Amino acid sequence: MFRQLFVNFTIIISAISITAHMFREKELVHSSPISSRIIFGICSGVLGIILMIFSIQVLPNIIVDFRNVAAIWSAIYGGPVSAIITCMIIGSFRVLYFGLTDSSIAALINISFMAIGFSFICRQSFSMRKKYAICVIYAIFISSIAFYLVLTNNNVLVKVLLYFSIGTIIVTYFMYYLTEFHIKLNSLYRKFRSEAKQDFLTGLNNVRGFDEEINFLMNNSKQTSHVVSLLFIDIDFFKKINDTYGHIAGDAILIELADLLPKLCSYKDTVSRNGGEEFSIILRDCPLSKAIEVAERIRSIIEKYPFKLLNNNIINITVSIGVANYPDTIDEINKLIEKADTSLYKAKRTGRNKVSIIQDDEGLCPNT
Repeated sequence: MFRQLFVNFTIIISAISITAHMFREKELVHSSPISSRIIFGICSGVLGIILMIFSIQVLPNIIVDFRNVAAIWSAIYGGPVSAIITCMIIGSFRVLYFGLTDSSIAALINISFMAIGFSFICRQSFSMRKKYAICVIYAIFISSIAFYLVLTNNNVLVKVLLYFSIGTIIVTYFMYYLTEFHIKLNSLYRKFRSEAKQDFLTGLNNVRGFDEEINFLMNNSKQTSHVVSLLFIDIDFFKKINDTYGHIAGDAILIELADLLPKLCSYKDTVSRNGGEEFSIILRDCPLSKAIEVAERIRSIIEKYPFKLLNNNIINITVSIGVANYPDTIDEINKLIEKADTSLYKAKRTGRNKVSIIQDDEGLCPNT
């Protein structure tokens, strides 16, 4: 029996680990897309089937299994949709695999009541631990009725109920602990993955997120000949702002500018903070003339925009913007970042608060 119990624990560990990996990008909750809940219900149903196949012999000619644990798991994390799908799979397999007998009919009725009860319990605003506890009590109660109807020997009935109840409690607690552990791991994974590409101060893409986005566009543009424009934006005299008002005030300006820039772009454009006071905007399918227009509009709006400090003081800032475009200002898209940076340097060197473009042949556009 202990060997069979060990096999069941191994099955459950494998099921939880595989399912956690499947849903690591987005947490599974009752409001998740219906497709995710259906998939989880199917996975839980398969787990229930495997647990039925690897049942545990507690007495001669008497076996029990932990299919009910799979149903509890499905209901708590996937909600009623997952629970009903899981119980339908388990019930169908019980009849098809073991045949239509009195025991199969009792098991089918049993799993049907579990589907109804678990669906109701999981919708309540209980803590996760309390939901598990109530579901276990309900499962033992419903199963006890089924055992009572099938088993005629009272001594056997008592022993089976004892083994089944203790086993269900232990296995369910183990499943609860391991699942919550994986949920925390997945949450940390999503957090670290997001922070790896997200600027901690502004919430925009950081330089790693920018590099990933621009490299994807570069590779895509080589294959599809798409037009890509890149703006490098730098706050003028930002060090003076920090020296005059303090670094906290400087951070407030960076945060406010990061909130403003996406509003001045298209939804398909990508705004990043590349470091310090330097920002970038990737303009997809944007020709040079349009990129210059966008850059000039951004420069003009920022120049007039009242930036509010933490002490409610209002200050104005200006920005310098370098523009590069593939294929208008460069003939090789790999030079896009270098050309935008050179254009920004020119804007800073020739007076600031302006938009600059440098062509591949070093000829200057009229707007510079």
